[in-house]
Amino acid sequence: MNMKKKMKRFAKILVASLVVAGFCPTGIPTPINSVVEVQAATKAKVPTCAAKQTVRVVGAFGGPNGNGGAKTILDIPECYIFIRNLSSNAKITNIKSSNKKIRATKREGLNALELSSTLMPFDETDLAGASSTISFRVTQNGKQYKLSCKIKVAEKKSPFSKFTVGSKNYASYFNGYMYIQEKQIKGKKKIYVKMAPGYVLDSINMVSSKNGKYTNKKIKNGSTVNLTSCDQISVSYHTTKKPVNYKAPSKWFGQVESPLHNYNSLIFQ
Repeated sequence: MNMKKKMKRFAKILVASLVVAGFCPTGIPTPINSVVEVQAATKAKVPTCAAKQTVRVVGAFGGPNGNGGAKTILDIPECYIFIRNLSSNAKITNIKSSNKKIRATKREGLNALELSSTLMPFDETDLAGASSTISFRVTQNGKQYKLSCKIKVAEKKSPFSKFTVGSKNYASYFNGYMYIQEKQIKGKKKIYVKMAPGYVLDSINMVSSKNGKYTNKKIKNGSTVNLTSCDQISVSYHTTKKPVNYKAPSKWFGQVESPLHNYNSLIFQ
């Protein structure tokens, strides 16, 4: 093979190599697909939140022996407005609520704003039926985004289809209330709990006191227990329906395991 033919063959091989590998100015062959992947990875994700959201509200004490106070406690997990694509170094500012009875603050460890009441403890204003527009600004990756969510407050329905102590069913008493107050029950009674659709039972605990000493005992669902010295029966559960844009918290401070968990109690007086 003469020199001219060798040069032509080398030129064809070089061109073919550049086409297959993708030409890189640094001289290092780079697969063509990797350029597309890098561009997609560096594209900034835009933070978003739900445009509309229903927030559940409860009162503290209800039931046969309760005071049936105003419903002002915005309940979890609906009291959180979760934000999708929120970076770890994002800053949330200019948080506003169009309803002065409802405030929003950034919750540490959550990609969410937390909603709560601004009403004083003895204010009898009921928040069920209230509404508000929550607006805020997110700054991340050198850009600013304005977000807002229209919320409507509604009474929380009982998480129980059955909550029986003996023959009495307390399930409906938990419509709109965290704690149900009842007169002291004496003797042995069967405790049975059936959750409403969308909820899963985690545990049932009985708190008793005797001679100033308190005990907390987990009891089996459907078991018969002596309630003579019982102060309260607490039922822990979690929801199967995650809020829009929900992400498990990096930090969580609360009486329950996570924003998806909750509890209600039957208190004896």
